[in-house]
Amino acid sequence: MKYKKIFALIISLVLVWGVSITTFAAKEATVYISDVNADPGGAIFIPIQIKNNPGIMGFRVTVGYDAKSLIPRAVTRGSVTEIGSFENSVGSSEDTSIDIVWNNTEEVKKDGTLAVVGFTCLSKAKDKINIELSYTQKDTFNEKYEDVVFDCKGGMIDFSGEAVTNERTDKREVTSEDIVLAVEAVQGDPQITPTKAVMDSVNSLLSQITGDPESYFSSPDEITPAYIESTKESFIKDTVNKVEPERVAEIIQNALELTGADSVGSIPEDRKVDFVNNVESGLKEELPDVKELSDYISRDDEVIVLSGLLEEANEEIAKSNSPLAKISGSFSRYRVFWIICVAGVIIILVLIFLIIHGKSRRKNKNHSNRKK
Repeated sequence: MKYKKIFALIISLVLVWGVSITTFAAKEATVYISDVNADPGGAIFIPIQIKNNPGIMGFRVTVGYDAKSLIPRAVTRGSVTEIGSFENSVGSSEDTSIDIVWNNTEEVKKDGTLAVVGFTCLSKAKDKINIELSYTQKDTFNEKYEDVVFDCKGGMIDFSGEAVTNERTDKREVTSEDIVLAVEAVQGDPQITPTKAVMDSVNSLLSQITGDPESYFSSPDEITPAYIESTKESFIKDTVNKVEPERVAEIIQNALELTGADSVGSIPEDRKVDFVNNVESGLKEELPDVKELSDYISRDDEVIVLSGLLEEANEEIAKSNSPLAKISGSFSRYRVFWIICVAGVIIILVLIFLIIHGKSRRKNKNHSNRKK
């Protein structure tokens, strides 16, 4: 009887431990889109926000929209997703939804904005249209790879002119990508001299993207230089994010060999055009929609940008090859496997314990019977 009680206690503890890994792993956060106002024919950036965040290390959310009223332009990071891998399907998915995927090496627990989705509103847009929001459970988890449940609530874009309150309490810094998006959304050709009206529209869009109500630009003259510098920065980040860093480094090194130079800084003046053209050609094979910097900056500046791109690619390669990154990646990848193994070992030990003590008990009982 004594061993039966011990057995029951141990099995109960194992079961409770196992249930805590699975059943109680699911924690719920509210993910939502607030109602917003927009003008037909204009641009709008809509934040996807999270509250009661229990801690997330990855997610996939899907935004559904009316293709007759909206054209998706871009998706930017929010205050919650400022670091980590951030991908979206704008330009590569069906014309009624956008997938947004984020993951990181550690979880983030703060409330705020997951992403900001940018649309161009068609002039024939209805008075009010709904924006749907859903998520994929298998891609939404915390640092223990436990499911995190998203209670998704869609929103509405109002074109009727009625006042809509978009409650947003978080904000983040303006990035180079934000400036490029806002300027190109307002001013189709960024090389045209901006006016005050353009500046006001750009500031408005930047506020929508970042959540910061303060105006970023105070003079129209600031816009073009900021746009050019931002284009350089976003080109480097975009390329390294979308093309394997090893491939980026290979393309640039191959272009260098064709010029006979050992480094970007030592390229002969008369070979710089060839170098840039060869790099752009190689990148276009990997990324067809890569931006041509020659439309915005001088050839010398373009060489400098490509030198920065090579440095960024080499830094990413070094990070991925570091022993700490490999150990951390392996541990995270096999965390669930090791949890299952530990649970299995505990169960086996319990069974061995019961078998040994069961035999010992029968042996003692037989010995007692012989004495009698």
